[in-house]
Amino acid sequence: MHSTSTQPMHSSTPPLAPCSSTYALPALENIHIANLHARNTLESLSLLHDYHKGISSFMGEANQQVLQLHKRIADLEDRNKQLEQNNQELKEENEKLRKEEMFYKDIHDKSKNLFMAAQNAP
Repeated sequence: MHSTSTQPMHSSTPPLAPCSSTYALPALENIHIANLHARNTLESLSLLHDYHKGISSFMGEANQQVLQLHKRIADLEDRNKQLEQNNQELKEENEKLRKEEMFYKDIHDKSKNLFMAAQNAP
């Protein structure tokens, strides 16, 4: 047999009062509002998460660019040192050639003077 009572059979507790719609509707509204707030919060968190992923991705790319630039700078600094060394070697070679030029110019001038003196001799 089906019982319509809200009270359990063999219980000494008083019957439960039927749920009044005057209390149920505001409670449902509050639950609905709380659910809307929760949904908005979840959507905001989802957007924030997506934004964070985008920033993280951008930072990863920027970090890769920085690493590549550091490598390029290091390569350019090495190249610059090599060029400075080459430049110093060329300056030394240039100085050596100038001294050699002066040596031969001096010999040329002395030879010329001796030749002129020999032509003017009686």
